[in-house]
Amino acid sequence: MSQDSVHTTTTFLLTFLAGAAVGALITAFTTPKSGPELREDLREFGWKVRRRAARAASDLRRGVHDAAEDLRG
Repeated sequence: MSQDSVHTTTTFLLTFLAGAAVGALITAFTTPKSGPELREDLREFGWKVRRRAARAASDLRRGVHDAAEDLRG
Protein backbone atom coordinates (compact mmCIF):
# COMPACT_ATOMS: atom_id res chain seq x y z
CA MET A 1 0.00 0.00 0.00
CA SER A 2 1.60 3.27 -1.08
CA GLN A 3 1.90 6.34 1.13
CA ASP A 4 -0.58 8.19 -1.12
CA SER A 5 -3.09 5.38 -0.72
CA VAL A 6 -2.77 5.47 3.08
CA HIS A 7 -3.17 9.25 3.04
CA THR A 8 -6.25 9.00 0.80
CA THR A 9 -7.82 6.34 3.03
CA THR A 10 -7.12 8.38 6.17
CA THR A 11 -8.57 11.50 4.58
CA PHE A 12 -11.66 9.58 3.52
CA LEU A 13 -12.20 8.14 7.00
CA LEU A 14 -11.78 11.51 8.70
CA THR A 15 -14.12 13.17 6.21
CA PHE A 16 -16.69 10.43 6.70
CA LEU A 17 -16.53 10.75 10.49
CA ALA A 18 -16.83 14.54 10.30
CA GLY A 19 -19.88 14.17 8.05
CA ALA A 20 -21.42 11.67 10.46
CA ALA A 21 -20.87 14.08 13.35
CA VAL A 22 -22.50 16.94 11.44
CA GLY A 23 -25.43 14.71 10.56
CA ALA A 24 -25.81 13.72 14.21
CA LEU A 25 -25.83 17.36 15.29
CA ILE A 26 -28.42 18.31 12.68
CA THR A 27 -30.58 15.42 13.81
CA ALA A 28 -30.12 16.40 17.45
CA PHE A 29 -31.29 19.95 16.84
CA THR A 30 -34.29 18.98 14.71
CA THR A 31 -35.64 16.03 16.69
CA PRO A 32 -38.74 16.26 18.87
CA LYS A 33 -37.22 14.03 21.57
CA SER A 34 -36.77 15.10 25.16
CA GLY A 35 -33.35 16.00 26.55
CA PRO A 36 -32.68 12.69 28.34
CA GLU A 37 -33.80 10.65 25.31
CA LEU A 38 -31.65 12.72 22.99
CA ARG A 39 -28.59 12.45 25.24
CA GLU A 40 -28.99 8.68 25.41
CA ASP A 41 -29.29 8.48 21.61
CA LEU A 42 -26.20 10.64 21.17
CA ARG A 43 -24.27 8.57 23.71
CA GLU A 44 -25.15 5.37 21.84
CA PHE A 45 -24.24 6.99 18.53
CA GLY A 46 -20.89 8.08 19.97
CA TRP A 47 -20.09 4.54 21.09
CA LYS A 48 -21.00 3.18 17.64
CA VAL A 49 -18.75 5.73 15.95
CA ARG A 50 -15.94 4.96 18.38
CA ARG A 51 -16.19 1.20 17.71
CA ARG A 52 -16.31 1.71 13.94
CA ALA A 53 -13.36 4.10 14.02
CA ALA A 54 -11.33 1.67 16.12
CA ARG A 55 -12.19 -1.17 13.73
CA ALA A 56 -11.26 0.97 10.70
CA ALA A 57 -7.96 1.98 12.31
CA SER A 58 -7.19 -1.66 13.10
CA ASP A 59 -7.98 -2.70 9.53
CA LEU A 60 -5.81 0.12 8.20
CA ARG A 61 -2.90 -0.86 10.46
CA ARG A 62 -3.26 -4.47 9.39
CA GLY A 63 -3.30 -3.45 5.72
CA VAL A 64 -0.19 -1.31 6.11
CA HIS A 65 1.57 -4.11 7.99
CA ASP A 66 0.64 -6.66 5.32
CA ALA A 67 1.82 -4.32 2.56
CA ALA A 68 5.12 -3.79 4.36
CA GLU A 69 5.55 -7.55 4.72
CA ASP A 70 4.87 -7.99 0.99
CA LEU A 71 7.52 -5.41 0.16
CA ARG A 72 10.08 -7.15 2.35
CA GLY A 73 9.59 -10.30 0.40
